[in-house]
Amino acid sequence: MIRSLLLIGLSICGLQAACNRPFAQQPPAPLSVDEQLARVPPALLDSRVQANVRIEGLNSAANDQLGLINRPALVERLRKIMTDTQQPPALRLAILGQLTTLYFPMTHTMTGKRDGFEHDAHAAADAFNAEVRTLLDDKDPRLQKVALAWLSMFQDPEATKRAVDVLQGKGRAPLSTGEAIGVLSFVDAASFYPVIYTAYRGTRDVTTREAALRVLGNYAPAREDLRVVALAPQEPVRLRRAALETLFAVDREGFPKTASRLLNEQSKSSNEIASVVITLMRVARSQPTYRERKLKGYDDDFDRGVRALLKQNSALRDLAHQYLLDTDPTYKATAR
Repeated sequence: MIRSLLLIGLSICGLQAACNRPFAQQPPAPLSVDEQLARVPPALLDSRVQANVRIEGLNSAANDQLGLINRPALVERLRKIMTDTQQPPALRLAILGQLTTLYFPMTHTMTGKRDGFEHDAHAAADAFNAEVRTLLDDKDPRLQKVALAWLSMFQDPEATKRAVDVLQGKGRAPLSTGEAIGVLSFVDAASFYPVIYTAYRGTRDVTTREAALRVLGNYAPAREDLRVVALAPQEPVRLRRAALETLFAVDREGFPKTASRLLNEQSKSSNEIASVVITLMRVARSQPTYRERKLKGYDDDFDRGVRALLKQNSALRDLAHQYLLDTDPTYKATAR
């Protein structure tokens, strides 16, 4: 899946909107090359025009009624500009963003007919990826980052190798260790757990540690690290949140025990952390199966801790009240 949209640099290009953007409306009939280009702002393809004006033209063409998917002739020209090192880097980056938005849906379809085009989607994506691969050594680090992130989704060995090299301190890719972990999170990360864990244990950098905590939930040696961070008041809140969210995802049975301890914490961040665990537990326990258990008299330390907050902590009282309304039918009857 796309994790937060390609965490590394693809947010620069707008790929996060790719999943939600509708395809352009289907034209009444296939268009000739002249028809495809007729309504394209002339500035877009004119190398004499400033980059920002050309980018405006690109965005206009991508978002009008035809879009890019109905203009293969324009897409072909854009791909050439994207790989041309003599073109402005900002324009190339913008084109890369629009083309990843275009090709992303195609990578999830074997073959098909879409908006008047019959195409082999994987063949189209493969051809595009071959061009993106040339950007791995581009002089602009932003293009390198986006290329690495995009290619890693396709298990590209060179992209993943460069990310691993960064973690091992011998890489030349323009990635921080946190970004390198982000790139590896797009692939089957299990084979990279040891190197990610080593990077985690070898740094105090918050961004690197957060990225690792979000990836290592299924790596047995890291499970205790997750618990330690989650329970440590001296750790930054963002790290504790990452650890808690990961533990919640991979250890639903053991999570309530950890969560209940945090309801009684006394620290500067105790309210924020308690809010995190109550929200997570509310997601899990608002399901019918748990509500049925409550009707049969089930209770545990977490629920008792939440009820105690109704009297002890005004900052969390509303959240505790809502949790109980959503998870405990007996409390709901009493609350009425």
